[in-house]
Amino acid sequence: MRAGEGDCFGNALFIMGEFGANDYGSILSSNMTLEEANAFVPEIVDAISNGVERLIRHGARHVVVANMVPLGCMASMLARFAGGTGGHDAYGCHEGSNALSRRHNSLLRERVGEIRSSGPPPARDA
Repeated sequence: MRAGEGDCFGNALFIMGEFGANDYGSILSSNMTLEEANAFVPEIVDAISNGVERLIRHGARHVVVANMVPLGCMASMLARFAGGTGGHDAYGCHEGSNALSRRHNSLLRERVGEIRSSGPPPARDA
């Protein structure tokens, strides 16, 4: 390690963006149903959680994990579910797609809570 690099990860702020929207968009654009897309929620959340844990193992101390956007309000989902396929809320957003987002965000919050409660990461090799 060169001088000044010792605590690069520890001093940085990592923002895990709104991961998942593109994954679900791809799944749904392949003509899978919302029910089939729901089956992928644990796998997608695991991938995000594993990324967070990897950052922590490398010394990150400040990690922000953002919720996913409400899918049912995205133009692509509105177009996909236009024409009476499924209900829409008072804002015109597709309810089924938003339910998928809520499930994703709920599981993600649960996993982030588990990561937090697991305590500090083990010391890393120098």
